[in-house]
Amino acid sequence: MRIVPLADGAAISQLGAFTICDLEDEENAVLHRETSVTDSIELGGVNIGRYRSAFERSWDLALSPEQSRRLILARAATLRAQLDRNP
Repeated sequence: MRIVPLADGAAISQLGAFTICDLEDEENAVLHRETSVTDSIELGGVNIGRYRSAFERSWDLALSPEQSRRLILARAATLRAQLDRNP
C-alpha cells in the first residue's frame, strides 16, 4: 500500500475509485469506475488512457511503501494517544 498525500493528489482523487484490467493491449483494456451512486464498465476508448495517466501520476506522487508504513503507524499512535486522554 502506498499513500498519496492529499495536498499532492487531491485532483486525482476526484476521479473516484477505478480499476483497469489489461487484456493483451490498450484496445482490449477494461475500465471499471465506481462512484457513490453508480459504477460502470468501459471497453477500450480514450477514457482508459486518461485513467491510466491519472494512476501513473498518483504512483509518482505516492510515498514509498516504507514512508507510507511510517505515516500510518504515526497516525495510529496519535489517535491512540487522543483516545487515552479522552476516554
